[in-house]
Amino acid sequence: MPVFQVEEVQTPEPVILASQNAVLPQPEHSESVVEILKQYDWNAEIAHAVMLAESGGNAKALNDNPATQDYSVGLFQINLYGDLAHNRPSEEWLRVPENNIAYAYEMWRSSGWKPWSVYNSGSYLKFLY
Repeated sequence: MPVFQVEEVQTPEPVILASQNAVLPQPEHSESVVEILKQYDWNAEIAHAVMLAESGGNAKALNDNPATQDYSVGLFQINLYGDLAHNRPSEEWLRVPENNIAYAYEMWRSSGWKPWSVYNSGSYLKFLY
């Protein structure tokens, strides 16, 4: 009788979309991301909650939805679609957590939390601790 060897298969990491009405998993980011958030003069707890509501803490998160003109990347789901992309950095650059946070901070400085729908809807509140 032949012996079958079962190979362990790596499943791809799920892409977490802010638009899904699902319970997001525990964040995969390290404490270093929280430390980076604390380096800026915004409320780091709110920033962390917004980030978790947007991406689940997944730096690889991508929301690709042409119907809503959304192509959002990384921890803070920076939208790179259409006119918004004109002055935005590259997708690769935004996938680096430090870069995504730095860019989100600059957006926050100029517009407050208005660019993030999870803030406007209040859905970030479930991530405050």
